[in-house]
Amino acid sequence: MIEIYGWGRVLTTFVDEITKRYGTREASALAYKVGEEVGARLSAKLLPVTAPEDALRTFADYVRPYIYIQVKRKTERNGSTEFEVSYPRCMVRTMMRGRVPGPLCRVMGGWIESALMGITGKRVKMETKRIDPEKNVCYGTITFE
Repeated sequence: MIEIYGWGRVLTTFVDEITKRYGTREASALAYKVGEEVGARLSAKLLPVTAPEDALRTFADYVRPYIYIQVKRKTERNGSTEFEVSYPRCMVRTMMRGRVPGPLCRVMGGWIESALMGITGKRVKMETKRIDPEKNVCYGTITFE
């Protein structure tokens, strides 16, 4: 476990330095781009799945060692499908020892969106609505259009 926290320190310091040099907005954009690349590589390993619910289940099963995705509710309207989700025990937050990691959260956003877009061929938007640092849980939505 000490190795995980050590890498968390390395990542935190790296992102802090990028943030100091380029600002939070650019650091977040760069982190998102890194997540997009990881997601694109991941989606290439998974079979295409067009149904959003099946795609989310396939993705969640595959990434479970890194991030646990709990689906709370599904809503369909105007041709889009939205899932309320939570992320308990996020690997990024675990490495940061519970600290809200700022731009590093955008890595997860890019990863989730890119992978699900690659699997389904649909436009996907992941939003974090709330972070509960005490419980190490993030809450949000994943929308397929």
